[in-house]
Amino acid sequence: MAVRSYYLDHRGSVHTDLPPGRLTDAVSSGKGLLWVDICDTTESDGAFLSDVFGFHKLAIEDCVETQIHPPKIDDYGNYLFLLVHGINHAAGDTEVVETAELAVFIGENYVVSNHNYPLYSVEAVVHQVESGTRPLERGPDFLAYLLIDALVDNILPTIDLLSDIADEVEEEAITTSNPATLQSIQRLRRSIRSIHRTMVPQREILNRLSRGDFPLIRKQALVYFRDIYDHLVRIDDLNMNIRESADNAI
Repeated sequence: MAVRSYYLDHRGSVHTDLPPGRLTDAVSSGKGLLWVDICDTTESDGAFLSDVFGFHKLAIEDCVETQIHPPKIDDYGNYLFLLVHGINHAAGDTEVVETAELAVFIGENYVVSNHNYPLYSVEAVVHQVESGTRPLERGPDFLAYLLIDALVDNILPTIDLLSDIADEVEEEAITTSNPATLQSIQRLRRSIRSIHRTMVPQREILNRLSRGDFPLIRKQALVYFRDIYDHLVRIDDLNMNIRESADNAI
């Protein structure tokens, strides 16, 4: 169970690595902002999410299960539950791009992030929080924005890499009939499909977050989620351009 916590209390002081009892007190107080991050989720983490936050068992199951779920957003009234995807950089040098799942709970005075692999995006936000209180001072919706924005930004280097690969295999397809080139094209196409499958529903989630569908997302935060939506549209457009290059190579 790898759990980190940061709590900005109503006096402006930040407390880290709170025990479960103090986490429960922080949530029930309705004051300040609590961020809990869980990595490499276990069954005991599921019990923790139930005991401290009282989350719905279906949302907890999505966190504990190791299988990848499609992106989605569920409104449980006093909190939102999101599943969004980024690139699984922890997968190492795999031939086909893999995605990693980030679950985010957004409450009135808390954010809980959950993931089964280390994520660069989460570490980037941890660095911001440990460098100053401003990310916590701006509320749970803004903290959730930071997490999702960093996750989406980390997709772009992979898109650039796939674009370079597409240029190479397209050139190879013109100059050679090597069967290895066909295998490279097929791996590229599988990576493109993997990214596209997550971008389409993810765009709709960000569209809903940006248009005021949920009371927990304040009006002043809508523009930030719209910015992520625009990034996702651009990423999918770039991804489809790569698919066109792969099709030309075929």
